[in-house]
Amino acid sequence: MATEEDTTSTTDSPGINVAYLAKLTELERRLDTIEAHQIMRLPVITMEPHSYRLRKPFEIVVRPVEESYVATLFDANISMSGDNPVEAFENLKGMIVDTFEMLKDHKPEELGKEPTRQLSVLNDLLERA
Repeated sequence: MATEEDTTSTTDSPGINVAYLAKLTELERRLDTIEAHQIMRLPVITMEPHSYRLRKPFEIVVRPVEESYVATLFDANISMSGDNPVEAFENLKGMIVDTFEMLKDHKPEELGKEPTRQLSVLNDLLERA
């Protein structure tokens, strides 16, 4: 049964249920928060404009961080930021290529455990075009 509180109208919108309006406002606030923290999983299907091709497609995770975005290839522990999701995505592709080239320039015995692991992951993903 509706109470007087449930059926009170606002002066701006006669006939609108105040409890409903409050709930709608709260849902809008929560949706804004979710959208501001949304994580995107984006497929990499080409390394253009870099002169590498994929051995297999992989995903990059892009997430908002403060006033920018961070893109990460978690398997290789490589991240880059950008002012928007596309910039972060493209910056990370460049860093992936730069990291791969830098690691390939070293003899395996010169690399530590983590760089050796990164090189292994990148060797599985990329090859020179």
